[in-house]
Amino acid sequence: MTMTLSGALAAIATIQSGLSVDFVHTQPDGSTLHVQESIQRVYGLPPDESTNLTNVPCWVNLWSFKQDERGLGMSQRSYDVHMRLYLARSSETNLLADVATHFHDAFLTALWANLRLVDGQGAVNANLAHHIRGGEPTLAKLLWNGLDYIGLDYHLDFDQVDGVTFG
Repeated sequence: MTMTLSGALAAIATIQSGLSVDFVHTQPDGSTLHVQESIQRVYGLPPDESTNLTNVPCWVNLWSFKQDERGLGMSQRSYDVHMRLYLARSSETNLLADVATHFHDAFLTALWANLRLVDGQGAVNANLAHHIRGGEPTLAKLLWNGLDYIGLDYHLDFDQVDGVTFG
């Protein structure tokens, strides 16, 4: 059975929701601060643009359909899942950049350790290729509902490749 887009989004959201960071941040004045943060919410599909993101850090996921190619007994469907981690609205850019950097490491580690895009029967879909890339820039000011947040910007590209039968 083929992996659906909604199944892929659910698998990604599960990984995102389990992320947390725990580290010591060194302030510009040399003092230290113990930081513990966990993801508060994952929007598997984006909320209304007028929604205030009050439960931060949170992920907002969007997707783009890139193409559907068919021929020579195969089918390839390509998607781009645009994932944004909104951390906070704050003037403490140095602290938030450090938090973002730790979430970046945690996200990539969890993604590659746990991303098993499975079909509707729970089997790993071996006919699925994927890679992740950062936005330009990846650590960025992200706009939501007219407000700037410090956060991370990623794209997960994946291609479904399936055999096609005619008859």
